[in-house]
Amino acid sequence: MKVNLGDIAEAILAGSDTEIYYLNTVSGEIILDAEDIHGKEREALEDLLDEVWDDLIELPNQRDLDGYRMMWDFVRELPKGQASQGLSVALKGQGAFGRFKTACKNFGLLERWYEYEDNRVREFARTWCLENGIELDTPIQLSIRHAGWKDIDALIALRKKQLGVTDDSLDFSLQKYFRDHIRDDSLYEMIVWQQEEPAACGGLAFFEMTPDQDGRNHAAWLVNFYAEDNEYKNTCLEMILGHLLQVAREMKIEQVYCQEKVFENMEQAGFEVCSSLWQISLNR
Repeated sequence: MKVNLGDIAEAILAGSDTEIYYLNTVSGEIILDAEDIHGKEREALEDLLDEVWDDLIELPNQRDLDGYRMMWDFVRELPKGQASQGLSVALKGQGAFGRFKTACKNFGLLERWYEYEDNRVREFARTWCLENGIELDTPIQLSIRHAGWKDIDALIALRKKQLGVTDDSLDFSLQKYFRDHIRDDSLYEMIVWQQEEPAACGGLAFFEMTPDQDGRNHAAWLVNFYAEDNEYKNTCLEMILGHLLQVAREMKIEQVYCQEKVFENMEQAGFEVCSSLWQISLNR
């Protein structure tokens, strides 16, 4: 018996102390037992639960997800600036959940939060299924997130593939590169996962720019772009580019440059030729 990961994730996200979801480990059916089910529906539900009780396993719910910590993790992955400060303030005190979503909407981050939440819930659901011996039947799933310390090994592996290096001769220097620049916020790196395996990466680098008198960089570089050469290659690269350009806009960056040919058709991807470089203007 295989179950759909998306169905499990949705049930976990919807579950609460008053709405309990069960998975039938034989049929794969998900059954809802809610406090507001009454009358004949309640009788039918109880008959069903009695009939298949030995085959049921209770699914986790929102409390197990720890949504508050998830929101803080989201904030920590944002570049330093007004958005991260505003969301940090929103998460303090009672009513944090409502204020957080309002703040996300005000900073244009609501869709990114929903995508982040969906990825985290799916990751939680997948882990729960593996721990409970539940076999998954799910289509290819791509998820994207900001790469942090725990992703450095994956970033090194992807970078070595890009450079065509198969031994460990560059491991030390690449580890130092990613550690140093992630630590000092001079590199904002994204990574795409395909079925829990690193499939693509790309970053926004600030360390080669000269800040103005207000301490702002008006330009940045796209770096470390690589995607596994399969049918999802362009999709992965487009996902990364879209996220990085959004980050650049939030940081008031006006020009984003790229030295390497990331896409087969750079102009179609939104780039303009600038001398020997490609660029995207964000101040229009």
